[in-house]
Amino acid sequence: MASASVHVRDEVVEHAGDLLYGCLCKGRRLASLVTSSKWEEKEREVHLLSQSLREASIDDELCSRFQLEQAWGIKSDNAEVVWSLLRGLGAVVVGESGCELVSVAELAQVVYISLVVKDATLRRKKEAVLASEPSSSAQADREPLDKADLVAGHLESLLRLVLGVPPTCLSSSLVVTSADVDALGIWLRPDRADQGLRLSQASPFFTAHLHASFKDVADWLKAAAGPGAGQTLRIAGVQKEVVARDLAKVNKDPTCLSVTNCVDSTVYCPFPVEFLLVSQCKNCTIFVGCAKVAQTLQCSSTKVVVASKTTVVSTCADCDFYLGTNECPLLVGDNRNVTLAPHNSPYDGFARDLEKFGVSGDVNYWNLPKVVESPHSEGDHGGVFSLMPPEDWREFAVPFVRRDGVEEAAAPRPFPPPKAFQRSLEEVAARVEGVRAQITGANLAEAQRGELQRAIRAHFKDWLVRDGHFAEIQSLTEMEAAG
Repeated sequence: MASASVHVRDEVVEHAGDLLYGCLCKGRRLASLVTSSKWEEKEREVHLLSQSLREASIDDELCSRFQLEQAWGIKSDNAEVVWSLLRGLGAVVVGESGCELVSVAELAQVVYISLVVKDATLRRKKEAVLASEPSSSAQADREPLDKADLVAGHLESLLRLVLGVPPTCLSSSLVVTSADVDALGIWLRPDRADQGLRLSQASPFFTAHLHASFKDVADWLKAAAGPGAGQTLRIAGVQKEVVARDLAKVNKDPTCLSVTNCVDSTVYCPFPVEFLLVSQCKNCTIFVGCAKVAQTLQCSSTKVVVASKTTVVSTCADCDFYLGTNECPLLVGDNRNVTLAPHNSPYDGFARDLEKFGVSGDVNYWNLPKVVESPHSEGDHGGVFSLMPPEDWREFAVPFVRRDGVEEAAAPRPFPPPKAFQRSLEEVAARVEGVRAQITGANLAEAQRGELQRAIRAHFKDWLVRDGHFAEIQSLTEMEAAG
């Protein structure tokens, strides 16, 4: 049987980056991982950590969040962030007692890959600095790492972590089962995974045998693993532009959407993704349909509109978040002046998109954030976040119609605004109607009506220019003309 090709899930590697690294490596037992310089030492430490976790758990293959905290010395808040991200990656299962559990082997892999990504990022920045080119460091930040190469270079280590053996163990004495290979599925996916094909079924080893040699499996994995099959849609380095993407113009349904290093721009993406990553954007408005996990990192003066299961905001300043979120938003690190508001933009196909990733439009914890690892004194979150007053809340219009050709039946609006916010909208609408009624009742002469209309248009144009909307409307008009 010929083996099927396999691609690296770069969207998962992307989410096993800085945030997971920061939360995991602050654990008391994980400090030595950061200081180790050799990868064999790092792998040995991760192996010992996974063994300690197996010993602390009732089932040596699965552990609870409490067991993770106790065995690795991780603070409860940091463990909650890790757990939320693992849940988004599909690594959390519910045990017979109703307790959420994670595979020890998968957790060990996540720790290891977090170290790999962090090391590669720091090494590239150091090389850019040594090159003595002013633009090199900024360029290194903008260009994404080659996730396929990073994972492919450490597949043997990941396989050993799955088997629970140290790096000093002779590989010639090891055998691998199909379940061991499937445990690497968090990083690798066969091309026909959407048809139910498991990673082990994509290999040539387990059709007639229960076991295969470690060396044969490791060699196959390194040869078969290729770049991600266009699963990440990237919008990067946009300045003073309006960017719109819809599924009709995207070749494949993206698993991950990455919006990075954008300035003074508006981004419209009215479709669902598993993972959303918004990072290092300034003075932008970013609208995304929905995501299983939505992360916003190191942004300033930016508005984000998104519905999600899990929402994480880290190290952001002066940003507004209009959220429909099934879990309490996690505000991690040095966030300042973050404003939280209820979701404000239903669009054509919204309910169907939510259903695709199991996001409930009936549950919204937008106003119940949890602050994690804040430099502000404990209990004093006044400088970290505030809740938007109802009178400041407005609906956000998406100036596009879905082109997927599917009509959506009329249904209750997902994430309906709270009563106070709905009442505020109605009051604004009533004031507008009152002004119209006054104008109608004034019985103005034709010349007076013309003068009034010119004054309104002039003030409206001034407002558009002052708030930056005039350029946005011009861009939208040009996009419409271009089809």
